[in-house]
Amino acid sequence: MTRFQQNKPVLRPLFPGYLFVQFSADQPGWQSIHSTRGVTRLLLHGQSNLHALPAPFMAGLLARCDNTGLLTAAEDFKPGDRVRLLSGPFAELVTTVEKLESKDRLQVLFDLMGRQTRVSVPSASVVRT
Repeated sequence: MTRFQQNKPVLRPLFPGYLFVQFSADQPGWQSIHSTRGVTRLLLHGQSNLHALPAPFMAGLLARCDNTGLLTAAEDFKPGDRVRLLSGPFAELVTTVEKLESKDRLQVLFDLMGRQTRVSVPSASVVRT
């Protein structure tokens, strides 16, 4: 006998075991995070230098979250869509999708120093405007 299971979405953490927090290392008291239940360790350079994630990385994650904080599926883009780049050397630039290279990459077209320039970017690094 064959049993069929329904396709149901399953919530899973994108970064299991990691907790992202925002605080100022200049303010006293951040070391108390070490004693928080469930915290194994902090990502540090040396004994006390915090390892900060790049702001564009965090902006990209946050831009893909819904109003409850859950990460949404990557958007399906099509040629002609206006998008904003979230990371890389062209971060915050608004441009147009020229073509889809693969399911994970887009070719965008923008004006760079007076010339139309095509650039291939990961689809995860853009949001529709």
